[in-house]
Amino acid sequence: MAKIYASRGCPLVLTARSEKPLQDLVQELTQTYKNMQIFYVTGDSTKESDCDAIVDFTIRKFGRIDITVLSAGLGLIRRFDESPDVGEFKKLMDVNLFGYVNMTKYLLPHLKTSKGQIVVISSLSGYFATPTRAAYCSTKFAVNGFFQCL
Repeated sequence: MAKIYASRGCPLVLTARSEKPLQDLVQELTQTYKNMQIFYVTGDSTKESDCDAIVDFTIRKFGRIDITVLSAGLGLIRRFDESPDVGEFKKLMDVNLFGYVNMTKYLLPHLKTSKGQIVVISSLSGYFATPTRAAYCSTKFAVNGFFQCL
């Protein structure tokens, strides 16, 4: 998606937990799309302080946020009765739901001001459950419900 937005001339702030893939992508995009404003910030969407810092960085660079793409997620393929404990559910819920909730908390005031948009990458697993994806489906159902409420 970053490549698509860059090809349309959109200034970008990219974020992920791992710095190296972000550096590589920013380098590729800036070589392909000369004179583009493309930055990155490492951060973990499960940490509110990181979400606040990401949004703050973006506002300092551009003064506004028009479009946000939320796409954090972890998967898990395992039947519920084969899960050793509910810790797997908690980990997936922390990333797949609360990563979105945390970012939205800090983004929403700016998106309201700019009349911006949130693009939510979810999953068909948020609408159709399968026996081996109880934890994953639960998180995606929650994501879909949260954003339908917004």
